[in-house]
Amino acid sequence: METNLTGDRIKSIVKSILFCIAFTGFLALSSYFKILLPVKFERFAYGIIGTIVALLVTWVFLLFDKKTFGDIGLKWEPKTVTRFFKGLVIGLVIAAIMTLILLLFTNLKLKLSANYNIAQFLIWTLAFVPLAFMEEVAFRAYPFLNLKSATGIRITQIIIAIMFALYHFAGGQSLFSSFLGPGVWAFVYGLAMIMSGGISLPTGLHFGTNLILAATGFHKSFEPIWTFQSQTVITPEMQQNIEAVGNTLQILLLLSTIGIMEWYIRKKTTANSEALRQRGATNKSSS
Repeated sequence: METNLTGDRIKSIVKSILFCIAFTGFLALSSYFKILLPVKFERFAYGIIGTIVALLVTWVFLLFDKKTFGDIGLKWEPKTVTRFFKGLVIGLVIAAIMTLILLLFTNLKLKLSANYNIAQFLIWTLAFVPLAFMEEVAFRAYPFLNLKSATGIRITQIIIAIMFALYHFAGGQSLFSSFLGPGVWAFVYGLAMIMSGGISLPTGLHFGTNLILAATGFHKSFEPIWTFQSQTVITPEMQQNIEAVGNTLQILLLLSTIGIMEWYIRKKTTANSEALRQRGATNKSSS
């Protein structure tokens, strides 16, 4: 029996890793089609193409499992929009707090960009919706649920975070920034998925965090609303301090997420144990 369980776990791990690899590979190949559109639509094109790829890869894997999109929660529900906007607010708040702490502990300040246009910014950054959705489908839908049912929440979070970081590394980010950036946020999005029961909330959260990053100039594909500027000439020591504060914020975000995740796991374990105890008591009384 234990051998069968171990085999099932290994099978689920391999299948989920293969899914992430397949998505990354086919996305890289299909992304060449975006050159058929004007450059300014590149982000929209990439997000839409990526969403199609993620759904197609999901469909293929579901065929082998004899399941449907509804079986993994990829279906429209009355609360989908509400959850998306709830996630959006959470993402905006988290990213805004981290930005304020960065300003507080460094000599940086935010200055309005010379030619900022809020309306234009909001229109073009809508591209983050399909971009966030494609990554949530690819990493927090089929592979996440497949792992979760076989290995539990903790191992699932670790494996998906590693795959999410490597996906960004394959996209051109450095290995260090991929793990300390997207790798950490993968835990946040994963926790949002676990606690909400679907990908609409983490998609909104993903969108919200990217919106703040774009507004402050971290996404070079968009004209920012603000730019970071130093009050003095940045020396090597100041640059090290800025990087140290940024890295510390990411580590604190990771530790906070793990803490909430552990609280959630204990809460669910206690609730399940209580439900089993009450069911056992009911069965005894009825017999």
